[in-house]
This record gives sequence, C-alpha cells and structure tokens, in this order.
Amino acid sequence: MEQTEKRPFHSMLEGLFSVAFKVIMLIEKKFTKHVDKISGRE
Repeated sequence: MEQTEKRPFHSMLEGLFSVAFKVIMLIEKKFTKHVDKISGRE
C-alpha cells in the first residue's frame, strides 16, 4: 500500500542526488570564478 516504505532506497537516492547537485553547483561557481581570474576576466 505505502510506496514510501516499499521504496526507501529511491527516496534515499533522491536526497543524495539533490545534495550532490548543490555541492556540484557550489564547486562550479568557485571554479568559474577561479578560471575567470586566470583568464583576466572579472
């Protein structure tokens, strides 16, 4: 009946993906700033 209990792995994966996505976005922002400094763009 309850899908949340049947698929705990799915919800865990979804949470993991959202966290990973936030981390990737953070790293990407810092990386872009770093590259811009190297290229001489502000």
